[in-house]
Amino acid sequence: MLRSHYPVPAGNLSAMKLFVALFTAVPLIFLCIGVGMVWNQHHKITTYQPVSATVLAARGRRSLLVTGAWLIVGVSGAGHYFSAATPRYETLATVSTLVYGLLGCIPPGAAIYYLLLSRRIGEARLFTNAPQIFPGQTVALLVQQAASRELQLDELTVSLACYMDTKERSTGKVRYSTVEDFRETISLLKNRHLRPRESLSATCEFSVPADQQPSTPPDRKDYPRYRWQIEVHTRIAPSPDYRAKFPILIQRAT
Repeated sequence: MLRSHYPVPAGNLSAMKLFVALFTAVPLIFLCIGVGMVWNQHHKITTYQPVSATVLAARGRRSLLVTGAWLIVGVSGAGHYFSAATPRYETLATVSTLVYGLLGCIPPGAAIYYLLLSRRIGEARLFTNAPQIFPGQTVALLVQQAASRELQLDELTVSLACYMDTKERSTGKVRYSTVEDFRETISLLKNRHLRPRESLSATCEFSVPADQQPSTPPDRKDYPRYRWQIEVHTRIAPSPDYRAKFPILIQRAT
């Protein structure tokens, strides 16, 4: 068995262990994103059924759970290293701890965003007069949203949008991209002072252009793929903006 005549210093080895321990938790971000995408795909709203008013608070709680898991992993790894290492800490350990801490600001930021919104305004509810929507059809929408406390509404807008997902292969690499293929935005309300529990209610009409592509069926895997959705944007002063997306299915004309 060959043995190295130049042993690795214990300090460097501990720093490397801390680096590996901290950044093995980085995939947690992508895992949480993947779980959220699967959950949203499973709960797609195609007929504009009312959305529960507890959704915002639930999103905040999920962000807090991610924050807790992130802190447990980070504190365990960093705490073990800094309690066992000598005061002259390795640069790798210090830098990796700082970077991990900065990345850890993302989940609590999302939690604060959703919790603040849930204390100010409820989840938007969206209704349509058409059980099925086809290109060239005019659809009437009803938007309702209740204020949780007294606030100033700057503007409430509703958008009909279509996104095109593409897949390109170049030099052996696959590249996915998304572009906005269509958008029409209508301003429903502006400069309204709302009292606690006061409910907003507004209607509008959208015309789906006849020359636009319908929604790509879920069972089709080819590209390009087209995704249609209704987007509600509520601007409140002073508060984070409220945004909600309601996926819809534009049927192919027969």
